[in-house]
Amino acid sequence: MIVKDSGLPHEKPHTGLHDAILVFVQDVGTHIVKTQWGDKAQRKIVFCWEIDELLKEGEYAGKPFLLSKRYTFTLFEKGSLSKDLESWFSKKISDETRKTGFDLETLIGRKSTLNLIESEDGKYINIGAVLPAGKDNTMVPVCRDVPKWIDKLRQNSLEMSKQQSFENGEPLPSDDFGTAPDDSKLPF
Repeated sequence: MIVKDSGLPHEKPHTGLHDAILVFVQDVGTHIVKTQWGDKAQRKIVFCWEIDELLKEGEYAGKPFLLSKRYTFTLFEKGSLSKDLESWFSKKISDETRKTGFDLETLIGRKSTLNLIESEDGKYINIGAVLPAGKDNTMVPVCRDVPKWIDKLRQNSLEMSKQQSFENGEPLPSDDFGTAPDDSKLPF
């Protein structure tokens, strides 16, 4: 059994404000999330932005850093997605939009400013805030494939787990953690 470096870039972008452009919005399915109230099944999405700083190492050297943030698939007013969208567009999401829904894919290609912060342990750079784009943001997306880790995340969703069990003739997994959210009750 041979173990070696994963080959992923170890470099990190600088903290602080960066021009950015949203390049992907991916539905990665329902996952079990540990909360202070116990384990919950939550549908998740991933937003990926390219920023104005370029990688210096690896197969993507010379291309922009790609940063991501995971959200629960809801426009609940206290949720991270709502807060980031309101910060990004400098306005509140209307009650009507919360009820009728909003097509997140319409955001692909939109510019923003990201405030990047270092994790407490110093290992990662995280998106601290999504802010309106600066007037001098001239970013255009660089074409690249959806990262493999997003496909792996999708493969580990409850939906894929149940589908694979069904296709293999196995009994469906029990819903020890509750059932997947009822899509008819989602705000969009």
